[in-house]
Amino acid sequence: MKDIKIFVTHTPNKESIRFQAPFTYDVIAGSSFDTKKSDDFYHDNTGENISIRNKSYCELTTQYWAWKNQTADYYGFCHYRRFFNFNESSLHESKWGTIEFDYFDAQIKEKLHLNESDMRNYIEKYDFLIAKGVEASSMNAKTLYSQYEKASDLHIGDVNILLNIINEKYPWLYETAIRFFKGKVFFPCNMFIMQKQLFQSYSEMLFDILEQFEQIADMSHYSREGYRTIGHLGERILSIYYLYLKVFRHKVLQIIHYNKVILNNPLGLKLQGIGENQLPNYNHSPVPWLAFSRCKK
Repeated sequence: MKDIKIFVTHTPNKESIRFQAPFTYDVIAGSSFDTKKSDDFYHDNTGENISIRNKSYCELTTQYWAWKNQTADYYGFCHYRRFFNFNESSLHESKWGTIEFDYFDAQIKEKLHLNESDMRNYIEKYDFLIAKGVEASSMNAKTLYSQYEKASDLHIGDVNILLNIINEKYPWLYETAIRFFKGKVFFPCNMFIMQKQLFQSYSEMLFDILEQFEQIADMSHYSREGYRTIGHLGERILSIYYLYLKVFRHKVLQIIHYNKVILNNPLGLKLQGIGENQLPNYNHSPVPWLAFSRCKK
């Protein structure tokens, strides 16, 4: 039986939902900045790690930690408010290309087929599962290159640096990289499930490229969002890798998006079918994720 691990990234010092789905491992990304030190989470600042670089690497510090410290036959990554739909049938999507729910409960879990048998059968049929792509046109752009060029707080010169690094160190991937940026479909959020050998090769390449980028690029004058450029580029590299590997068994998965961060129940309310830690938090209004240039944690 294959060992499947899906690492769910959480933000430091922020209480958030926990899916209670099979194969999931909750990780604080940027645990070096976490003051709560929750014992019931994994922390990305243990073992070999880059947790201290979370402000630029974003959720990729979880991926690095898993790559260096965890063993599995399948590695998956998602966010505390975004998960995958394992229902073989497509569900209705919002205009943002995601399936929207306010909170996570038993009925939703059943609808998404979040049980061990269905998830295992789905995952083991493929080598590479990735979050469903979005069209450049939905981000008011004709190509993915122009989308990055138009994005506020980002710098198109960084894409040119990325392409130069790929051409120099991984020339076999360069043609696919050019095709991606000339293309119209972008696979967001660094969300995927990958077979072990592909994941190990991908992570080695990804972090080598990003390390080279850090040595070349000057981000000292960037805004807070601009400083997350490493995370932005990571999404693009994942998309390029997926396009290159389409000869393998692959499939896209719909993204589930939970609109309200689920915290505690300060009033002690009891709602049928919803556990104490599954109450909607109405202090957090939904923000369409495509309003941003990338998925935010």
